[in-house]
Amino acid sequence: MALLSEALTQILIPAAALLGIGFALLQWFLVSRVKVSVDSNSVNNGFSDRLIEDEEEGNDSLEVSIKCAEIQTAISVGATSFLFTEYKYLTIFMGIFGVIIFLFLGSVKGFSTKSEPCTYNKGKMCKPALANALFSTIAFLLGALTSTLSGFLGMKIATYANARTTLEARKGVGKAFITAFRSGAVMGFLLAANGLLVLYVSINLFKLYYGDDWEGLYESITGYGLGGSSMALFGRVGGGIYTKAADVGADLVGKVERNIPEDDPRNPAVIADNVGDNVGDIAGMGSDLFGSYAESSCAALFVASISSFGVSHDFTAMSYPLIISSVGILVCIITTLFATDLFEIKDVKAIEPSLKRQLLISTVLMTAGIALVSFIALPSEFTLFNFGTDKVVKNCTTAAIGKGFAIGSAALVSLALFGAFVSRAGIKAVDVLTPKVFIGLIVGAMLPYWFSAMTMKSVGSAALKMVEEVRRQFNTIPGLIEGRGKPDYANCVKISTDASLREMIPPGALVMLTPLIAGTFFGVQTLAGVLAGSLVSGVQVAISASNTGGAWDNAKKYIEAGASEHAKSLGPKGSDPHKAAVIGDTIGDPLKDTSGPSLNILIKLMAVESLVFAPFFAAHGGLIFKLL
Repeated sequence: MALLSEALTQILIPAAALLGIGFALLQWFLVSRVKVSVDSNSVNNGFSDRLIEDEEEGNDSLEVSIKCAEIQTAISVGATSFLFTEYKYLTIFMGIFGVIIFLFLGSVKGFSTKSEPCTYNKGKMCKPALANALFSTIAFLLGALTSTLSGFLGMKIATYANARTTLEARKGVGKAFITAFRSGAVMGFLLAANGLLVLYVSINLFKLYYGDDWEGLYESITGYGLGGSSMALFGRVGGGIYTKAADVGADLVGKVERNIPEDDPRNPAVIADNVGDNVGDIAGMGSDLFGSYAESSCAALFVASISSFGVSHDFTAMSYPLIISSVGILVCIITTLFATDLFEIKDVKAIEPSLKRQLLISTVLMTAGIALVSFIALPSEFTLFNFGTDKVVKNCTTAAIGKGFAIGSAALVSLALFGAFVSRAGIKAVDVLTPKVFIGLIVGAMLPYWFSAMTMKSVGSAALKMVEEVRRQFNTIPGLIEGRGKPDYANCVKISTDASLREMIPPGALVMLTPLIAGTFFGVQTLAGVLAGSLVSGVQVAISASNTGGAWDNAKKYIEAGASEHAKSLGPKGSDPHKAAVIGDTIGDPLKDTSGPSLNILIKLMAVESLVFAPFFAAHGGLIFKLL
């Protein structure tokens, strides 16, 4: 048995989650102390209530404050409007897919309400399949809602802090860094703490029905990871299409045709571009990070439930991944203080060492934390279900296992989910030489390329409409290029919104339908091949897209910076080499910000979806082969 008692485990997990939420709220309060809105009662001789402590540090005028507040409001309204519209579509998806989960899993035993023999705990009776269908659906909805909340909160704090960071930058880079870091910490802590708390509460509520049926309880909990990941996919794809359509459209007309700077307010697409940064890189990222956390935790919990932990009803050992997450919150609180309170950023060159220091400190503390948790939460010897056999594990496949789940890497999460799927589907071995598996490998390896082509095409289509609109405004609005006319930002925002919501559906359908089709018509062996092929291919394509896109982006910035003689020879801005680099960046941007990040979700989502539907595929899958 574990050294850590169940009572202490029941206290540690929610306490850490609540502490994380409290720390996030504290960071939000500290960011809010930087005032942006103008108070008419405090205006004195043309100046608002001082935004700096020392007049010698700068000269913040009322005009600057008003302009920052206006831009912040425009971005916040645009981002909020898009997310609410997107969430209306996703609410419909959640309802439809929730029904699919219930019908598929409920039909495993013909919607029977009778208890069934346990799959792994031989000789014991487990809850009926219909219960698994119902609770998996509930878990799916909870995961989807938490993922949506994570993305929305991330977007709100980003739009809340952007103008504040700008105003603090007028006092010095150190103050701007602290404001930006604290605003990022708000999303990070809320995401991790909310995910941990909802998962912990769900387990304890489900336990009221399941009792000692750990196998059924944690099998239904996997729906939580599916809900989180499915929302992340649409958030990433929709947000990525939005931001890159605006970005590419703004750059092609603004930089190449009109030779005006990036983010110039004369450019009608500039607000849409800034809105896109929030809904794609922040809201989408928040949902993505939550999805990774939920999937890896659910995979670890399910693997634990079918091990000797589940047989012996060792709650502490089965809660091992949740305890690691609890320790991670404590470690991150300590690490954050090193960035915001214990060390001072005095110039731009100090930012990179500070971030690297964060990585080093958190790695050292988390490694020690994982070692401690492994010692007190896991027994010295236990068994895991491994391809149909029980594998003995000793305390010397535990530190490595913990690191695998803690890292949150898409490849490792997918591998963990793949292992859980193989166990739940009762697969003895995955032989690539068999036709069923080999067919799946080919299809799976093709999917990341197909998915990337669809998202890139979507960005191109939306960007073309943005280019046409920006050109129209420059040609028809008098004095726009001279700075006298006012651009129509709202129309550009509408173009990105409509295009992203429409174009996110086909790539999302490809990812969500592939496991269902492969498992239902071709069986678990073929689906295992699909997952393996998509994992290997997806990791390679994602890395390639990120590096290629980054190289194109850096080529443009290299010329614009003009920091070397070679760069100066290629410039200045508006030169033919610079225009060529900007055009190249129109390919690189969607590669690194749309297709690449979305591929991480593709391989995770397909794996967790296969795990949730594994009971149905194992019982009724392979219809084509059964009919032959």
